[in-house]
Amino acid sequence: IYFHGQDLESLHAHIDPKFLPKKYGGMRPEYSYTDWTDRLVDNKQIVSEMEQLGYEFDLDEVKKVLEDAKAESRARKNVCNIIMDAAAS
Repeated sequence: IYFHGQDLESLHAHIDPKFLPKKYGGMRPEYSYTDWTDRLVDNKQIVSEMEQLGYEFDLDEVKKVLEDAKAESRARKNVCNIIMDAAAS
């Protein structure tokens, strides 16, 4: 596991930007993780299989944590947000 913080060069050394969303200096469109969690909630088979593998999670808690993280990220002015703001204008 690598932690890159706000160092996009470090991130790009490990992951080609063509696979990353624009907010991480990549070329891919943004992805709504809320959509992902909604699909996860709707697919009980995936939830069941993940639980059989030992994952323990409360889907409502997952959604809450994700929403809190998104709100916190929007509030901070970091490299990703600066790139997102520049791309939006």
